[in-house]
Amino acid sequence: MLEFSMDGVTNVLSAQKVASFYYYDEEANRMRTFIVESFAHRDRMVPTFFEVLVDGRIRLLGREQVLKVPFHDEKQKKNVYYFQHPNGQIVKYKGRLRQIYKTLPNQQDEVSFFVNRVKWYRYDEEKPIVELFRYCNSLSE
Repeated sequence: MLEFSMDGVTNVLSAQKVASFYYYDEEANRMRTFIVESFAHRDRMVPTFFEVLVDGRIRLLGREQVLKVPFHDEKQKKNVYYFQHPNGQIVKYKGRLRQIYKTLPNQQDEVSFFVNRVKWYRYDEEKPIVELFRYCNSLSE
């Protein structure tokens, strides 16, 4: 759901009513772009919001997952990453390089070299994942 206020009125739109949107995130100091893509949920395809973290031949997409924490009133959020193949298929990124190797079979050596060069690579941190996908897209240009 997309919730926004305009002229003092709060509006809520579902992913079925929106194609894309963007806004400036002051906390992150950057423009954030969101798109709607069909995504498998409980055996059917439903329109779903994704943040575009890297655009290119292989898109890196992100979503926030709200975690329910027992004994706490606060909700914790976790970033979940997906990538979109050139054919449009969206797959959850599990941090495994073999997922990228399958998508870029001819660039496996270059991807391995890049990951070994940046020893801080972690699949659960956004910055290294973004840099990895930018690099992969530069190989396919």
